[in-house]
Amino acid sequence: MTFAAHRRSRASRALRRGEGGFTLLEMLITVAISGMIAIPVLAWMVTALKTEEVVDRNSTISSSTNELAHYFPRDMSSAAAVTLPGAPCNGGAPSDVVVLTLANHDLTEVISYVAVDDGNGSATLVRRTCTPALAVTRETKLFEKIGLPVATHVVATPHAIAGRPADPSGRVDLVVTPVGGVPVEVTGSRRTGSDS
Repeated sequence: MTFAAHRRSRASRALRRGEGGFTLLEMLITVAISGMIAIPVLAWMVTALKTEEVVDRNSTISSSTNELAHYFPRDMSSAAAVTLPGAPCNGGAPSDVVVLTLANHDLTEVISYVAVDDGNGSATLVRRTCTPALAVTRETKLFEKIGLPVATHVVATPHAIAGRPADPSGRVDLVVTPVGGVPVEVTGSRRTGSDS
């Protein structure tokens, strides 16, 4: 056998061995290495998804808190009358729980803070702007996913202001407790001289 023929014979044997595929040992090593890579990647993905949920919930609560802090003190400062609990604007569902109603100084507008049971085990706090005849002109969602029962998760507490004892609702503290969150408290006071 010549050297060239021997070389061709060795090459053809090596080629046949290469066509045989992976051995069981090679497959097991590949699966083990893949598992060692996949487990941390999957754990990271699960952690990232959970973190995203928490960040979204906290962002929503923060945004809702800012809206409530924007509207409520301003509404209270311009209120000629404060009613706890108040009368809902027309269009309110029978299950609505009206936290309070404010009538502005010139009595052209009525603001109702209403907690509405959303039917999913929580409630939504909305701010309804109405005409004096209680027809809804505008509705703004302030807080979604408030805990139930509403009476313990949306609480408005009136206080008299020193020097104005005849005004038992001169100041109102409004506390809203979202599901899985900490209570959010805003305070609004009627301006001095707003008694009409």
